[in-house]
Amino acid sequence: MGDLLQFYPRDYEDRSQITADREAARRERATIRAKVLTAEKFRSGRGRGMGKVLVEDATGQLTCTWFNARYFSEENFPVGREMILSGRVDFY
Repeated sequence: MGDLLQFYPRDYEDRSQITADREAARRERATIRAKVLTAEKFRSGRGRGMGKVLVEDATGQLTCTWFNARYFSEENFPVGREMILSGRVDFY
């Protein structure tokens, strides 16, 4: 039981700061609040499940991608719902 008391977190992510799409810095973690426009599940060229959700806020649109998303479901992202999403930002 004493071992569990000395099991400390490795790091901490502050997801309380909401960032606009346009302000998200490349290769940094960001939390955004946006409305779902579309959601789809598909297979990559290697046959792995992937999911894509197109979201929009006041500053623009952003595509969110889930890799190796075996359990991704479009039902979890209904069109028109406002959501808070967090992850690493990258642009192609």
